[in-house]
Amino acid sequence: MGMTIGLFLYLQSHYAFNYFFEEQFQMFRFSADYAQAFFQRIGGPVAYLGAFLIQFFVHPYVGAAVSALLYAATVFGLRACSLRLSGGKELPLAYLLPGMFFLWAGADLNCHFEAGLAFALMAWLLAAYVRIPSRGVRLTVALPFSWLFFYGAGPLSIGLAIGCCVVELGQKGKGRWMSLLLLPGVLLAPLLYYYMDATDEPLHRLLTMEFYSNALAPAPVWTNGALIAWWVMLVSAQLYPLCPQGKRPWVRYVSWSMQFVVAAVICCKVDGIANYEQNYVAKKLDYYVRHERWNEILNEKELRPSKNMLHTCCQNLALTRMGKLSEAVTVTPQVGTMGLLVKWNRSTFTSALLSDVCYTMGHVALSQMLAFEGLVASEYSENPRLMLRLVQTSLIEGAYPVAEKYIRLLKQTYAYRQQAEAYAAFLYNDQRVEEDSELGPLRQCRSQVDGLTSLAQAPMDLWMVMQSNPSYRPSFDYFSAFCLLSRDLPTLGMMLDEFRTAPALQPMPHILQEAAIILHEGQPDTWQEYGIEATTQQRFLEFRKMALAAKANRAMANQLRANFGTTYWYYYMMKK
Repeated sequence: MGMTIGLFLYLQSHYAFNYFFEEQFQMFRFSADYAQAFFQRIGGPVAYLGAFLIQFFVHPYVGAAVSALLYAATVFGLRACSLRLSGGKELPLAYLLPGMFFLWAGADLNCHFEAGLAFALMAWLLAAYVRIPSRGVRLTVALPFSWLFFYGAGPLSIGLAIGCCVVELGQKGKGRWMSLLLLPGVLLAPLLYYYMDATDEPLHRLLTMEFYSNALAPAPVWTNGALIAWWVMLVSAQLYPLCPQGKRPWVRYVSWSMQFVVAAVICCKVDGIANYEQNYVAKKLDYYVRHERWNEILNEKELRPSKNMLHTCCQNLALTRMGKLSEAVTVTPQVGTMGLLVKWNRSTFTSALLSDVCYTMGHVALSQMLAFEGLVASEYSENPRLMLRLVQTSLIEGAYPVAEKYIRLLKQTYAYRQQAEAYAAFLYNDQRVEEDSELGPLRQCRSQVDGLTSLAQAPMDLWMVMQSNPSYRPSFDYFSAFCLLSRDLPTLGMMLDEFRTAPALQPMPHILQEAAIILHEGQPDTWQEYGIEATTQQRFLEFRKMALAAKANRAMANQLRANFGTTYWYYYMMKK
């Protein structure tokens, strides 16, 4: 119990965001059709149980608790088998190590959660197998149970058969060699299943541990590692009684302690590789964006906006949603315009983030396209976050049948049913959509938008968005940020000429006032037309005076930065 609690606390502190992230990629639905699809395929029953458990990972602590309990169940099953084979001798390393591979696999999205469930079930099946006293009975029941296990859990049935063979070969008696017949026997099930065209899976996936990972990015290392460690455990448990035993208790205690230490060292070494910090921070930011926890993004101690474009994109999205991007864009760490719209690599992760950014800036069509692309890129084409985005964009576009389709699916889930029911009230009701505080302004952002679009032309598409809804501030914030970071002042000047009286620019942000002064330096009458505040005009005169003085006196450069480092004038002239 103490080990389980300690493991839970460790997983919660180091792996929690892995579980939140995993929950987004398998959307369990309470539907007969959904269940039927699982139970009609190999490994379906265990996969169905895995999907059922994963849906609760949406709640804090649940992912860590389920993983810790699953590990404990695996350890107890392995220990029961080990004690039986070793004559009651403890081998902590032998039963602690195999299950660790599935804890590490929790950080790898390409490894399926049901692999750990299947392994735990396999451990208990072998523990039951070794307790059958008669070899004839054991071998008689082993083959049909391995076929049944293949249907319920997949090709780990082959690992189970090999484990049975290892057990039998370690026992005395001539009949032990008969156990080798289990191997061709257990292979019969996947071969028949494949050659009868009962599956779309390639044969190598039905025979190997790739079955438990994404077909496009197989990650069998964790399942293979667990199997190898398990087979070594079985051999060690049978050889252990042959080793000289210390008569004193302290010898056993030292042995156990050393095995625990070795297990801990292995865990620490592999954990840093499996739960790679950069990937973990990305999952953490994804969670904050998904739940609109903008302050936590900006306060994240591992945020590296000056070095990582994805981090910068999340930072700028948070600033926009907080209404601070215009004032903070040149004083926060940036990596140029790529930090506003990170490069799209067609993965679900970046598609979801870019869909959020485009949705925020008012580019509804591009947000919808990216949400759909992200959904298709998901392994099972299931992602509740992206389905909700497709519901929102479809309602904004007035595509009510499309929105209704996704709402129907989301209503079958545990965690997203209430949101789906809330959006169902907007179906076929234009007035309600237009009066909504979120959907209404975004529908207005579409009125002047026309033609095909792409991420490359998204910044210029914002011009049409601003024309459509001059009151929608985020589109102005992002367009201004693109111009300011790229020092494209002529384009910014065109925007100010056309939109300086727009409601979204009332009052005009200070950074745009500063840019307007650069555009019209020496034209105080024009400054008045732009509504530039007197204090801003005065500060510019002071800045220009100090900047000229700094050319002749390098010591004044630090004073210039201290007094004007947060202004766009300093950014435009001094920063790279």
